[in-house]
Amino acid sequence: MPIRLRLLIHYALLTLASLTGIWWLSQNLLLQRFDQLDAMQLAETAHKLHRQWHQEMLHYRAIGQDWAWWDDSYAFIQDGNQAFIRSNLDEQALDNLRLHFILFYDPQGRLLGQRWRMPEMASLQIFHTQPPASAQELKEQTLALLRERGLNLADPGSRNGRVETLSQVNLALLVSATPILPSSAQGESRGMLVMGSYFTRELLSAQQNQVIARFHLSSEELHSSAQQQLEVSYNALTSHALLGPRRLDEQHQYSELTLLDRQGQPGLTFHLERERPNYLQGQQTINLFFGATLLIILLSSALAFAVFEYWVLRRLARLNLEISGIDGSQYLPRLSDQGHDEIGQLSQELNGMLERLSRSESRDKLILQHIEDGYFELNRKGQVVDANPALARLLGLPVEMLLGRSYSELLGEADTLRARNLFKERLQAGSSHFSAPFRRPDGSGGHLDTHVSVLRDNRGRLLGYNGILRDVSAQLDYQNRLLDMAYRDPLTQLGNRKAFAEQLQHLLGDSVRRAQPLALLYLDLDRFKEVNDSLGHDCGDLLLQGIAERMRKVVRGPDQIYRLGGDEFTLLLPDTPANAAQRLAARLLQELAAPFQLNGHPVDYITCSIGIAVSPEHAEDSESLIRAADQAMYQAKKQRNSACLYNGPRLFEEGQSQ
Repeated sequence: MPIRLRLLIHYALLTLASLTGIWWLSQNLLLQRFDQLDAMQLAETAHKLHRQWHQEMLHYRAIGQDWAWWDDSYAFIQDGNQAFIRSNLDEQALDNLRLHFILFYDPQGRLLGQRWRMPEMASLQIFHTQPPASAQELKEQTLALLRERGLNLADPGSRNGRVETLSQVNLALLVSATPILPSSAQGESRGMLVMGSYFTRELLSAQQNQVIARFHLSSEELHSSAQQQLEVSYNALTSHALLGPRRLDEQHQYSELTLLDRQGQPGLTFHLERERPNYLQGQQTINLFFGATLLIILLSSALAFAVFEYWVLRRLARLNLEISGIDGSQYLPRLSDQGHDEIGQLSQELNGMLERLSRSESRDKLILQHIEDGYFELNRKGQVVDANPALARLLGLPVEMLLGRSYSELLGEADTLRARNLFKERLQAGSSHFSAPFRRPDGSGGHLDTHVSVLRDNRGRLLGYNGILRDVSAQLDYQNRLLDMAYRDPLTQLGNRKAFAEQLQHLLGDSVRRAQPLALLYLDLDRFKEVNDSLGHDCGDLLLQGIAERMRKVVRGPDQIYRLGGDEFTLLLPDTPANAAQRLAARLLQELAAPFQLNGHPVDYITCSIGIAVSPEHAEDSESLIRAADQAMYQAKKQRNSACLYNGPRLFEEGQSQ
């Protein structure tokens, strides 16, 4: 990818991340602050509306007390003279008081007098239902609602009366109910004076003008999980309300204010609506800021890239052209950029590197010509393109015959397949090491240790392979001798105790995995001590070697025989059941019973005792299996020249005695 495109992508991603971060901060900090101001204004509108309705309720209570605590009203309840109604309560008086009705009830709650100023049906604020069909139906609904709420009866606990907002289906009104008393407001109540007004569009419009917000009556009920308690108390009158959660759309915010009655039950609910001026203005300002910022970034980026193109990219392109023109000739040219900035310093460093490279190539060629290890280079097709004299000596071919030839022509079929797999692995790992036997054209052989590495260009493309060959025949022979000493008994050339323990563990695991039996024979020579005592240890050693040789003749796999030390031997027989192991033990007894000639001394009294144990029949782990075979051997020892099969701690099945 060109550097200018890479820088452009990185710069674009960085700019995008920065703008995204700024945008997120502006949305979650600045706009949130503006939105909080709008929320405070909506809450203040709700409080103001609540206080305003409280003032309205105070006004109704004052009017009710003026009329209810008047001697003429008190006298009217006593004599029931309707002239009082006609002379004092005409429609003009109700209009001045902003009332739609005044009702007089006796102590039993019977209606004694009434005066109505009915509003237009179309002006009533109702809850999405049909308005009353007539003024008479509206009166009947009103009187029924007042009786249902008990406002026609005096409340013994309230001398000041009560003011409430009432709603029912398609009816909403503000009512004041005051006990009728003399002007002194003392004595016993003679009835109830109830006056009220319906919620009309004119009334709500007047309220909206005072709170400078739009609202309307709503039939929705608030839930207690997201409400704010509001309380206004003044002049011995307390009113409670609930403010619902704030809801938003793009340009408006909404909430509900629910008035509560004296029992704390929800009454009328006002649906409040207010614009979001602070949020919208803040959003417009942020958008303008972002537009201007983006324009400035684009202009500054174009200028920066133009400067970068002239002062950096052009010089880098010229430097790249000069470097790519360097071939494999002996003379390495020098770069021309001699500026005093970082690119100029890079050019000077590259010139110094080219000088060191020239000296290094000469030195490397000299070293490769004189080292004892073979060095080679292969191209992508596996053909030899370079080799030193040491490689020619190791392979037994002159250098001229190596160059241009494929590695498959120099190796055998098996080694060629292994080398091909090795090269495939190196494409992934980068380097590898392996050892293999090798035969030269003159018939001599050896063991070569090879280290191969992958050669790639600066873009990771495969160029070929190079490697080092070393003759490790002497080291390998030495390692084999050490390994043989660690696992082989030097006297009998059988496996020793260490080899037996490891092989037993391996064969047990294989036996369990394949569900096949594994037999263990434990042999001990009878009267072996007499040979050492009478003929000497040299004859004893000859006897042990003879025993090992005869055991090899009987057993198919000589690697399965081990000498544990002294005159103790073991045999491991994979896939061998108990009966087959007993037959083999019988043949061993027969073979080992024949006389021995030890340095001219005939020895015919040597026999052996054999203990047999089979896994998993007698044991499933190595320690238990050895212990079972050892116990069986001791049982055979009691009889001499016999073989016994392990049969638990009770009895042993005896083999054939010789």
